[in-house]
Amino acid sequence: MRGLQDSLTLSLSSLSNSTTPPPPISPRFYNWLFECHGFWHNVALIVPNLLFIFYLSFQAKKSFSKLTNGRSYVIIAYYACLWLVSLLNMFWCCFQLSLGISS
Repeated sequence: MRGLQDSLTLSLSSLSNSTTPPPPISPRFYNWLFECHGFWHNVALIVPNLLFIFYLSFQAKKSFSKLTNGRSYVIIAYYACLWLVSLLNMFWCCFQLSLGISS
């Protein structure tokens, strides 16, 4: 991981000395991506969360029909909490992303 960061740092420093355009990623995004917790840590947090929300979205119509016909308040509360926690987790990941970029 350090080798990748060192090579990117060297390429960024060589770009700053030349007349080529700036790198495609901003230094703030680079710091969030590699310096904060590391690239793989961020990927491990965001990708499974997105995949689970997509799965819930694709199953929502079938699940909603089962919930309305089943009339079990425990299962309805469980499903509502599942959606709430998933969306709050996605919000938290996006919030961390915005904090990392802004610092």
